[in-house]
Amino acid sequence: MTKLEAGRHFLARKNGKLTEIELNILKNNEWLKILWLKENTDDLNIENYEKIEKISPLDTLKYVCQTLEVLENEKENLLRSEFLLLEEVLCYCEVAKGGTAAMRKKWRDKHFALYVHNISSAQIFYDINKDIYEPEYLNYVSTLIATHGLIGQYIRGETLLSSSDSLVGLHYLDVNHEKVIKVLNKCIIGGVSMELYDNIKHDISKAIDDLLNINMYNRLRKLRNTAIKNGEDFASELNNFLEKYPDCVTELNSFLSRFDFWYIEAATSDFKLEETLKLFIYIQREIGKKAITDISFKSMMSFYCDYQGKKTINVFKERVIEKLLTEFDVTDPSAKLKNDHVELVFDYEDKISNTYFVSMRWQFNEISEKFIDFCIAAIGQGALYDQVITMACDHFGLRRDKYDRFYNEYEYLQTMNSTTNLKKVLVDFIEGDKVIDVGPGGGGLMDAILEKFPEKQVTGIDVSENVIDKLTKIKNIYGKKWNILKGNALSLEETFEPGDFDTIIFCSILHELFSYIPYNDKKFNYDTLRRVFKSVYNILPKGGRLIIRDGIMSEDFSDRIIVFKNADDIKILERYQKDFKGRNIQYQRINEDSIKMPANDAMEFLYTYTWGEESYAHEINEQFGYFTPSRYIDFVTECFENNCKVIYSKNFLQEGYTEHLEDKIDFYNEELEEVPLPDSTFILVVEKL
Repeated sequence: MTKLEAGRHFLARKNGKLTEIELNILKNNEWLKILWLKENTDDLNIENYEKIEKISPLDTLKYVCQTLEVLENEKENLLRSEFLLLEEVLCYCEVAKGGTAAMRKKWRDKHFALYVHNISSAQIFYDINKDIYEPEYLNYVSTLIATHGLIGQYIRGETLLSSSDSLVGLHYLDVNHEKVIKVLNKCIIGGVSMELYDNIKHDISKAIDDLLNINMYNRLRKLRNTAIKNGEDFASELNNFLEKYPDCVTELNSFLSRFDFWYIEAATSDFKLEETLKLFIYIQREIGKKAITDISFKSMMSFYCDYQGKKTINVFKERVIEKLLTEFDVTDPSAKLKNDHVELVFDYEDKISNTYFVSMRWQFNEISEKFIDFCIAAIGQGALYDQVITMACDHFGLRRDKYDRFYNEYEYLQTMNSTTNLKKVLVDFIEGDKVIDVGPGGGGLMDAILEKFPEKQVTGIDVSENVIDKLTKIKNIYGKKWNILKGNALSLEETFEPGDFDTIIFCSILHELFSYIPYNDKKFNYDTLRRVFKSVYNILPKGGRLIIRDGIMSEDFSDRIIVFKNADDIKILERYQKDFKGRNIQYQRINEDSIKMPANDAMEFLYTYTWGEESYAHEINEQFGYFTPSRYIDFVTECFENNCKVIYSKNFLQEGYTEHLEDKIDFYNEELEEVPLPDSTFILVVEKL
């Protein structure tokens, strides 16, 4: 039985005991129970009745059924999801007019706005369904209920078009938002009289077009064109902002309708939408009622610099400004965009007759400006740059993620993706439909999984906000089907329930956890890995799998001889021995171009040596080989309480090392016989019993 059929049945029903079928219908249609039990006619619109004595409490239910009849006639023009959504909206649009005295007392006790039936109907819908539907659906339907009928009232001159501003930027899945609003208004007005609707349908269409296409939303979307191309989910982020700061709508509308802008997109597109909107609101407040016609953002573009011969964002300035905007309390009218390091300064000038300009600039204090210059100069200076990043984070109070690479984050993610073909073998060992990729890099492995198994649910988790931001934009730009979440590999239980995922993959990430994460205030701590594997064990179901691909130590502890083809490169080894904190690296100088060192120490050095000077500052902090293959298996088995079996294990030398090093070194055993490099990589697949 459809909702319309259920409504018609109770409209036609005579008095008498409810049947079991009828009780079940009311149980599954809360809206119908509320409207059928309506006890008064006080809030019905007398304008719609020729004779007052004919008004009945069931007339509200009758009206809802009439709106559902209009919707039924529109069914072929709607997606099924759109039809069901509109059906839900129409069923609940009038519920605030219904209910028993006990129901209405409960709503008043919850402070529902019963005197405004649009709003209170939305509140009742949300309250009834908050534990049933997802937040996005609840928000979408609630907003449509809260604004239903306002377009018709606007046409009659009773409300402002801005009363429907909450519809701007609203979206839900693949629903055609404009079509949904137009059909909803046809149902609401046509439910009263189709003749009335036919007389004003062109006015309704124009009002909706004006609302959605010729207002704040439309202009703002154009201003975010570059950000949207770079992956910004504009509609969702705008809707989130307006939900968070509903009192700012008027100020944003005023800002976007009053002025001509110069260089605005170039100066703001690298900031998140929320940060940009806070900036706009602050400018609107500062300018106030001054006779300004044009706003120039040109001077705000001073946070660019040269990096590797290209114009790029001065990431230090960007993050200081980003922090200022993030912390700016937009709800406080007296708050200033100013902290100990930077402030937004306004310069007013009369450019030409009848055109009044204001321009803004980010003004850093002298010490911070010079310190940032020093940071830029230190880029590419090995360990010094890493120290400079730490100093900058301390000085400016910046967030620094565990693996934040600042300037080469983009290149790093590209590099991670470039090795995806070497990692595709992992896909064959996946068990079940739900997969976690811990530390997904540039998303390449997640792509590989879905390429082979498009039906699987793939989720990447990372602790780095920067990686999450970039992957979210990649997902938006290319329509990726995987999800990305912030999560901690040491405490997966805090994010997921046991059995949420069938396979958990750690691909080239465990050595970073081992190297960067201090466990009990100690880095390079095997207890860090123990906690990771315990966390995996806690959420894996029986038959679930852990897949590892990471660095390895050789079972061979004998010495190797390295002959450097450029003798000066021995200085890199000398620096490496001093800088590396993972373990004590041993070597013995044989002559001006040759050294002897344990095989595992040699390979650990060669990992960093291969990546070159650009990555030295980061690679020096990472210990790539931390277990032999046999010890790796024993360690994981112990963490799994001996409740697992090894499905697959293999150690090998990853492609590329030999080729990258052949012009730099020769590699020998102690008998001066040329030998291959030790194995670098280990794959281990274990299944929980």
